[in-house]
Amino acid sequence: MSWLKIGVFYLIFYACLVGWFAGLLHAFYSTLDDVAPKYYGVNSLLQDNPAIGVRPMPLFDSTLIRYTSGRRSSYQPYIDHLEAFFKSKFIFSKLS
Repeated sequence: MSWLKIGVFYLIFYACLVGWFAGLLHAFYSTLDDVAPKYYGVNSLLQDNPAIGVRPMPLFDSTLIRYTSGRRSSYQPYIDHLEAFFKSKFIFSKLS
């Protein structure tokens, strides 16, 4: 009988926790705009600084960009990656 009481208690307890968490998620997501961010440009925390992303990055396991000046084969992968990146952005901007 005591195991049944403990089981019912924890069932109700975890159901309340799930409900509380779902309510907080709903409150958070109701403040977000689906179209544009709330703060951007000079009003954001980043101000005019770009996001911390690095382009080109053809080697996804490393953020180090290394090349030898005068040896095209050492920096050709970066050029190819940038060209592919800009082509995808250009095509996307033409469609939207």
